Amino acid sequence: MLRISTTFQRVENPEDVGFQSNIINKAIAALPEINEDVAKYLGMFSHQAAGKDDKYNFFTNEDENEEYEAIVEHKLVCFKATGSWIKILISTGHYGG
Repeated sequence: MLRISTTFQRVENPEDVGFQSNIINKAIAALPEINEDVAKYLGMFSHQAAGKDDKYNFFTNEDENEEYEAIVEHKLVCFKATGSWIKILISTGHYGG
C-alpha cells in the first residue's frame, strides 16, 4: 500500500489525472491521500521483529503509548508466569537449561 500511495502524484482535481473515466480518475487521485495513514500504521510495528516472528517486540514505542497498555500488561503476565514456571522446574530438578 505504501508503494501504491507514492506511485501517483497528488492532483488538485480528479479530472487532472487524465483518464476518460471519472471512476478511474477519482480512484487514482485518492491513492496519494492514504500515504500518511499507511506510513503511520507501518511505523507502529518493528519490521525486523515481524520478519523474525517476534511477537514480544513486534510493536514499537509501546511504553510511550497508552494504546498498547493491554499488550504490555499481557507481556508482563506471560513473563511472570514463565518465570514462575521455570523456578518450579529448577527447584524440582526438571529444568536443565
